[in-house]
Amino acid sequence: MSTSSFYPDLQIVPLTSIKLQEYVQKQRARGLATLMKKEGVLRHPPIVTKSFNGSYLHLDGANRITAVSILGYHSCLVQEVDYSDPKQVRLTSWSHLTTVDKKKFLHAISRYPNVQVHRQTNFDHRVLLRPDILCVAVFADEDVYEVRCKTNFADFVKEMGEIVDLYEDSRVERVFSESPWTPKSIRIRFDRYPEHNVLMMFPTFSPQQVMTITDRGVLMPAGLTRHVVYRRKLNVNLPLTYLSITPTEEANRKLQKFLQKRVVRLYEEPIIYFE
Repeated sequence: MSTSSFYPDLQIVPLTSIKLQEYVQKQRARGLATLMKKEGVLRHPPIVTKSFNGSYLHLDGANRITAVSILGYHSCLVQEVDYSDPKQVRLTSWSHLTTVDKKKFLHAISRYPNVQVHRQTNFDHRVLLRPDILCVAVFADEDVYEVRCKTNFADFVKEMGEIVDLYEDSRVERVFSESPWTPKSIRIRFDRYPEHNVLMMFPTFSPQQVMTITDRGVLMPAGLTRHVVYRRKLNVNLPLTYLSITPTEEANRKLQKFLQKRVVRLYEEPIIYFE
């Protein structure tokens, strides 16, 4: 087996060839940069896919990519996947568990143009399939509010981002449910995180929508798209010095030699990893 194909999905690519599909959480990126500098390694490669024009579209790891840039490097280690192949990557959405001032939060949302807030007597997960649903807010007191917006897709995504920005300074737990949300599964999350008072649920986009909206220059809100990657490479722990090697071809040749020396474990079954 040649060194060029030992792990062909792992590559070092120029940062200028990577286009982000979501907003960066700048404070988190700065914290990651500090940690990377201290450890001297890039632990987990960001996930990218080939875009329409031959460049790369970032799918996961915007803060890591930004942290690498903050440290002054011009290249980054990435794992490439085929966005059109559901056996390689599957797109779902995160829900956000956080804390807000309920009255101020709902008032702020209601002031956005083209947005309507509707109080409901109960939660039905199927409402997230409605084309005009921006999000659903379920509060710990069991109040349910649907947030709807009828506008073009680009402005739809922008309005969603405005809502996420309302609680960007609060602690946010990204949570998900493999099966549709139910009042019981929502209550379990509140019991697990009693300090929070609202669960924000968002519709799931398609890969085509993500690529199209990014191509139009619009970014997805931070922490919304959840990409489930088959055989994601973790704990690569590549020394940051590899990101300074030029040209890129030489960097990748040395990368493959580095990877051949690593001991790997492959888990075919879903696992639960306690940190």
